[in-house]
Amino acid sequence: KSLSSFQMCALVSSHFSHSHAFDNLIVTLSNLSNIMKLSSDQFENSFGSSKKSQLATIAMFTLARIHGNHLREGWRNICTCLSKICYMGLIEDLISFHGVVPFPDTTEDVPTENNSTTISSSLVYLGRWILGGNAQEEIQDEEEVEYQRKSQETLGSSKLRELIEVSGLLDAEAYQFWIRSLISISTCSHPEEEKLAIHCLDILTEVILLSKDENLLIIWYI
Repeated sequence: KSLSSFQMCALVSSHFSHSHAFDNLIVTLSNLSNIMKLSSDQFENSFGSSKKSQLATIAMFTLARIHGNHLREGWRNICTCLSKICYMGLIEDLISFHGVVPFPDTTEDVPTENNSTTISSSLVYLGRWILGGNAQEEIQDEEEVEYQRKSQETLGSSKLRELIEVSGLLDAEAYQFWIRSLISISTCSHPEEEKLAIHCLDILTEVILLSKDENLLIIWYI
């Protein structure tokens, strides 16, 4: 029922060209999706176990794809979520242009375990197995696999690649807000958001490559 209400609000906002109301709707759905809040190591378990987050995600991207011409400030939430999804490597076919430069690994080399450490680890594992500890681990592994499957299924149902393709064909005003949002995030200089910015730059490049000629002219004035 809640999802149907969101869809009805989107239809009404689009019909009467109430961009501000549609922006608020997308912002609300992005908050409910939790994509912008969760870290990479938390995402699949938290997102995969939350039906509310999954439905909000599908609704957010679907409404943006269908009614994108009426979206303005809400595009920033869309591109932040898309960048986060790319950054976490949750979907592979979103970007056909891959310009991301891998970051050097600055972590220290982990010393090789000696034989005594290896034997101790094996004995600990054997003891846990004898005591039935591995049964609980198997259950946890099964849950994680199921959460991962649900996360991938949700992102697949969101049709993110179609959203990227359609966004290049937006009307002039909506296209300007979309491109400005991508540029704003891709030029962020904050260290914690640098990796996210690089993925956003990839999305920006992909959108430009898929844009219609009239929209390409707009870019020069942004």
